[in-house]
Amino acid sequence: MGAQLSTLGHVVLSPVWFLYSLLMKLFQRSTPAITLENPDIKYPLRLIDKEVVNHDTRRFRFALPSPQHILGLPVGQHIYLSARIDGNLVIRPYTPVSSDDDKGFVDLVIKVYFKDTHPKFPAGGKMSQYLESMKIGDTIEFRGPNGLLVYQGKGKFAIRPDKKSSPVIKTVKSVGMIAGGTGITPMLQVIRAIMKDPDDHTVCHLLFANQVSGTAVQMRWPWRGELSVSEMHVLPGATGSGGWRGGRVKTGSRVGKLRALHLPRPKGSTAFQEGVREA
Repeated sequence: MGAQLSTLGHVVLSPVWFLYSLLMKLFQRSTPAITLENPDIKYPLRLIDKEVVNHDTRRFRFALPSPQHILGLPVGQHIYLSARIDGNLVIRPYTPVSSDDDKGFVDLVIKVYFKDTHPKFPAGGKMSQYLESMKIGDTIEFRGPNGLLVYQGKGKFAIRPDKKSSPVIKTVKSVGMIAGGTGITPMLQVIRAIMKDPDDHTVCHLLFANQVSGTAVQMRWPWRGELSVSEMHVLPGATGSGGWRGGRVKTGSRVGKLRALHLPRPKGSTAFQEGVREA
């Protein structure tokens, strides 16, 4: 029972066909197309916008296959970018700052490691400089989802000890996070998912270090306004104007002391923390 052709040449839709068409439209709207359908396949995505966040940080926006597509990245997971640079295949992991609420595009905020900036890394970052050189309309390959951790909501994490293991479910009341610079992006992914759900009462403690301080953090990290920040600690001498010149932060440092003062203490098994470190 489908469309019927009348003697006047007009198409008359039967009630069954009309109902079928309506249901198909509703189904298509409720289930957006997913870009990352297979984690083993590389998907070329086109650069459609580039924004200067600060002197060495950029926001790159890539178009998904259609305006109705979402990326298809579970909260807590990341993607890999791959490109041929100087004849060699270079692969780097990144966490988008956009979410699966955003259709038609994916955003990455990336720090560009320019050459001749750090004495230990005179060549700079291969992938970040490649991204900086990309022109609007150029494409780069995305692959994912990847990672050992997925946030399922309401304090529930699914963590795999390794890639071949089944996920172990851990439920928590609070989460401690430590991030520096653009390394805040994986934390933001989880924080935003928690804040978006009014029934999710998980508490997040974020210790964030950056080379700029005070209002500069607000200006150069515009998403900070989305977070409900009760306390903000700025380390004297740890900004771009002096003191810290790069490298790892040791446990005995001021950051280590702040961690002990302001992050939740672990309770019960530490297997959860080990899983997070590996993820």
